[in-house]
Amino acid sequence: MSECRHGKVVDSEPRENPGDALLVLVIDARPLIRACLLSYLRQCEQMGAVGAGEVKECGPETIGDRLPDIVLYCIADGDRLPSSRSQVFLDDERYRSVPVIVLSSNRPASQIFDLLRGGIRGFIPTSVGMEVAVQAMRLVHAGGTFVPESCLHSLPERTDPAAQPATLFTHRQLQVVEAIRQGKPNKIIAYELSMCESTVKVHVRTIMKKLQARNRTQVAYLYSSAVEMDNKEFGSAHMASL
Repeated sequence: MSECRHGKVVDSEPRENPGDALLVLVIDARPLIRACLLSYLRQCEQMGAVGAGEVKECGPETIGDRLPDIVLYCIADGDRLPSSRSQVFLDDERYRSVPVIVLSSNRPASQIFDLLRGGIRGFIPTSVGMEVAVQAMRLVHAGGTFVPESCLHSLPERTDPAAQPATLFTHRQLQVVEAIRQGKPNKIIAYELSMCESTVKVHVRTIMKKLQARNRTQVAYLYSSAVEMDNKEFGSAHMASL
């Protein structure tokens, strides 16, 4: 149930949440939507949920002594997305290691990838079902990053072979990064390129280091951005030579 404390509504309903269950903190200023999310999550197997209307309400007196495993930060239609996870929690040291997922209406892929670059670990559009949302939370808790499939489809395609950032990657690394951009797992990449899976992992680590990427999704985005920039420069140079 909810109760009013100091003029603010917080979700104080007792929850059965075993110590090994995934605990989700839902932050949403809209009481009805927050209550619906909490009700669903509390019924999921091995999952608990607590809620608050805003970040400054997320003290022990509201959410309990245990820190959440995931923060689901909900943003209303038309509101701006945070530029980074630090903007969500400001300088609150308690949440430094807690992964944050943003839930909002569909946004342009560029905005979603800006979230990832700012340290947000996932973006869940409100167009997906709750089962997908729960799986996304479990994925992030396991160390992954979640973005909607539509974002990967919107990445720019390479339009000219000469525009490859060949000075950055070897031929083999280019083949691997192209496969990553297509969403292929290491096992499939190894099979298609006739390589050992361990060799693919070495290439992936090297690629991530060169691009300063935290995960495979960022590899796809940063590489595609580099290719797009090279294409523009190639086109400008070509026009200047005419």
